[in-house]
Amino acid sequence: MPVLESSQGVPKVTAAGAVVWRLNPTLSHPVKAQTDTPQPRLEDIQVALVHRPRYDDWSWPKGKLEPGESLPATAAREVAEEIGKQATLGIKLGTNEYRLPTGEWKAVHYWLARQGVLKRASAARKLVKLADDAEIDQVKWVGMDEAYELISRRSDRQLLDRLEDVHAQGAFTTRPVVLVRHGKAVKREKWLGEEPERPLTKRGFSQAHGLVDIFSAFGISTLMSSPWVRCWSTLDVYGQAARIAVKEKSELTEKAFAKHPGLAVDLLHEQFILASQSRTEATNGKGPGGVALCSHGPTLALLMDEALEFSHGVTAAAVHAQGPGREHWLRTGEALVLHVAQSPTGTVPRIVGWERHVPPEQLTQLGSGV
Repeated sequence: MPVLESSQGVPKVTAAGAVVWRLNPTLSHPVKAQTDTPQPRLEDIQVALVHRPRYDDWSWPKGKLEPGESLPATAAREVAEEIGKQATLGIKLGTNEYRLPTGEWKAVHYWLARQGVLKRASAARKLVKLADDAEIDQVKWVGMDEAYELISRRSDRQLLDRLEDVHAQGAFTTRPVVLVRHGKAVKREKWLGEEPERPLTKRGFSQAHGLVDIFSAFGISTLMSSPWVRCWSTLDVYGQAARIAVKEKSELTEKAFAKHPGLAVDLLHEQFILASQSRTEATNGKGPGGVALCSHGPTLALLMDEALEFSHGVTAAAVHAQGPGREHWLRTGEALVLHVAQSPTGTVPRIVGWERHVPPEQLTQLGSGV
């Protein structure tokens, strides 16, 4: 992701936010504009700006990471607190890094986000308290030109340039397909039962709980898992919070992978196609959302190779650099969010963004949520 304003050291303050957009409510046929095209025209959208009386400036909704919180969860929470509306995260736009008056460096991670969230994903989110007037005293929905004029900080205006680049690349409206490696399980040599029944450890359940806010931030509404207990349990924590049943997919098991690896690839390919052809947006709590698939290390390695086939300009080395390496791609409990661009029916699906996320349970050990 681009660093829009770079620091010279390691950031001491970490924050997250979003450029939230909606269709201009004055459009004559807003529903038609949503459903008949892969992405709206830029002249038909509005973005949300907030006014901070303390600084007398206009900027994007954003705020600091809270203890035990992931970056996507921070972005979604801050949007709800500062503009009073829920939003669903899309592709990541970049990171602003700058020096605070205290001399410390601050890094703010930004996503593109659509106003609105599916009821299922919303059910899994924590309640938020609106920012008081001393922090945010105005919220404005404005067109792109007015946003350029109002925004006070140069690096904040650069996010609009990035938004335009994303739109030009056909990556403005996306659906997430999330690959998840099951949480930490009881070791094989210590488990006396059948392999499919080997359960999560206490840490594994902690990781599963840490994934809940990440899934809800991206609007996950479908859960698919290997029926083996350690995978199913990893997704069921979110399933319980969002009131979504986990669909068991035998092709995602280690046993099926050993015999018929192509079955898991076919399942993933099907999800890419569905994501690329979705049209109805998540307004009024309805519409399709993203999908999370939970499996085992060896199976995920094959699925990641398949995902690279649909990624334009992304190399295996670039993805490996975010994770533990080619052998496993993801550590236990981690998730990789693949942003699939919405495209006309009949075209090949395109993955236009990758994000590796570590559940908050691991943040103190690994030092990063992305």
